[in-house]
Amino acid sequence: MKQNSDALQYISKTADIWHDKEFVLSTVKLCGNALQYASEDLKGYTDVVLAAVGQNRSAFEYVNKNANIWLEKDFGLPMVEPGGTSLQHAVDNLERELSKDLSRDLSRKLSELSRELSTTRV
Repeated sequence: MKQNSDALQYISKTADIWHDKEFVLSTVKLCGNALQYASEDLKGYTDVVLAAVGQNRSAFEYVNKNANIWLEKDFGLPMVEPGGTSLQHAVDNLERELSKDLSRDLSRKLSELSRELSTTRV
């Protein structure tokens, strides 16, 4: 396994291959920390992330913290670590999404109310 991870040093870290899901998935299964070179999109794919972190827990630091995977209830549980860092990212993302939804709903209700008030004044 060390030979495989050593070979990574010869692959350009900006090569298009890091956008290829099959390549990245195969690579992180051998060396979880290779997740750092994956495209931001792939750093947010559940199977890629779980393979990387399953191979090496420290790969967690390279997970896309803004990806939608944090909104998946089945994703957060395997990612919980002793310090609770991953769980906190999941909670933060859920709070952000709820805040957006509430803000959007409140804005819509205020607009409706404003229209009603303007039509009753006429």
